[in-house]
Amino acid sequence: MNARLLIILFCFSPVFLFAQEEDSLTTKPVATEELKTGVQPDEKKGSMELDEEKRDEKAIEEAIKKNETKKQAEEQKENPNNSGKVLWGDDYKLGSKTSLGNILGHDSTSFYILKFIGAGENMTTNLEEYGLKTLHLANTYTIPLVFPGEDIRVEASWLLDDFIWIFTSYYNKKVDTLYSYSQQFDLKGKKRGDRILIEKIPLSTKRLVGEFDYVLSVDSNNVLAVYSPPVDKYTHEIISYRMISKNNKILWKEDVELSHASEYFQRLKRIVPDSGHIYILAATFTNKVNAANKNRVKNTGKYSLFNYNHSNRTLNEAQLALNGKYITSVTMQYDNKKNLYVIGLFSRTRSYSVSGAFYLKLDMKEGNVVEKGFSDFDQDFLRKFISDKRVRNDKELDSFEIKELFADSIGQITLIAEQYYINTTTYTDPRTGHIIYTYYYNYNDILILNFNKDGRIKTGARLAKQQQSLDDRGYFSSYAAVARKDKLYIVYNDNPKNLDIPPNGRDHFVSEMDDPNKSVAVYVSYTNGLAGDKNVLFYAKEADYIFNPNIIYRIDEDTIILFAQGWKNYRFVKVDM
Repeated sequence: MNARLLIILFCFSPVFLFAQEEDSLTTKPVATEELKTGVQPDEKKGSMELDEEKRDEKAIEEAIKKNETKKQAEEQKENPNNSGKVLWGDDYKLGSKTSLGNILGHDSTSFYILKFIGAGENMTTNLEEYGLKTLHLANTYTIPLVFPGEDIRVEASWLLDDFIWIFTSYYNKKVDTLYSYSQQFDLKGKKRGDRILIEKIPLSTKRLVGEFDYVLSVDSNNVLAVYSPPVDKYTHEIISYRMISKNNKILWKEDVELSHASEYFQRLKRIVPDSGHIYILAATFTNKVNAANKNRVKNTGKYSLFNYNHSNRTLNEAQLALNGKYITSVTMQYDNKKNLYVIGLFSRTRSYSVSGAFYLKLDMKEGNVVEKGFSDFDQDFLRKFISDKRVRNDKELDSFEIKELFADSIGQITLIAEQYYINTTTYTDPRTGHIIYTYYYNYNDILILNFNKDGRIKTGARLAKQQQSLDDRGYFSSYAAVARKDKLYIVYNDNPKNLDIPPNGRDHFVSEMDDPNKSVAVYVSYTNGLAGDKNVLFYAKEADYIFNPNIIYRIDEDTIILFAQGWKNYRFVKVDM
């Protein structure tokens, strides 16, 4: 069935209205360098040879010390404050026309990653296999991903069971047509069946081609392929949904017209429970003025949860309302019992400051609300972030953006939010009149909240950090996190001056990490929301590598793999926590 669908029903809990609760949040306390030699100009010629000898001896000693320091940084033999065992993999080159995907997954002996060399119709795609124990590159398999004459783009990829599932798109400029494909390969790079055409889309403009999104279902048996075409910003958007099964067959197709104009609608996240349901979390706006102000000028957005049911072809919308409070950031996640969690931060004003959190738990199959909670931050928690004076003046926390939501098997939910903003400066060259823009990317404090099963906040913590970079989109800033049972690990690049400062930074000045080449990779562990010590992994200057937070992978409950990047090379790093 491929007919256009426009059915908007308010049939499952139309408005999730939270009554304001007087109880406030209670939290528990948380507890490459050149070798320089030479003679100064004012030295006497008679003592030159002797001094030269001494300098040579000193230089040799410094070189030996330097090599020993690098070795310590790589092997972590004598690294104080390091409670984890660190294993460095081999050094591999990363060319200017080479890019890496995320780690796809692992089996009993190896983990796998895609490497792309070149671009377009000349791109080579390699499946690389690395040993789990040694991190050595065991095998490289070339995947026949590109067909002759196709300038393809890799949109998404997963490792499922014993095969790789890759989704690509290709824009044919000659006929103004966009194609999307699904392909599967075994773990040796051989084709697993034929490539299938998901969609063929004629385009009316060469300038805009729209965008694709791919979502793996909760049960890993299906992938939802979503295409959003380019439309006029005040036109109702028609979204194409295509559900593809694990055996690479299209189960159904549907074109759904949204009830909100494109400019008024901002999708935040999609979750696919199974082959017949889709959840969409979105922010909606009521008019042109509100839509124009949505970029953190004034909080005018209204947040909604949509539920699409393919069996009866209905799209239901439920508005998230907080009874006089204003949502500033929200996300959703699921657990292994097929519960859906919608959790966010709110403010008492129409700004993007933060004064509390809300919690919503639903049965993902039926869409029924199972539990809900609402918590204001109390003064003790606020003092972790702001001064006593600001607390007395009833000030809220600065803006936080929710980055991750972890749901474990025992019902514990952990939210991670980060302070993130961009500063821009301009300079006009008086001779040419050219305007030069400089962008400063700031990634600062992290907020961590743990929720009880009843939706109340159990513990709250601050991880104090200051990271700023210039014109690089914060490539080595922010953090990476993995969770297991009651443990949470957060890894990031810090200024070495902060090593003696506790993770919460209370009553300390936190030095800014503004040069990744001089940073130190550290991690902080949290058990049931309570912070442990700050642990050193390696120093960037001594190891000649910088921790890249864009790639992190958990092997098991006690082991993670990190990605360390040099100037034109990289290494994997295994850490036993």
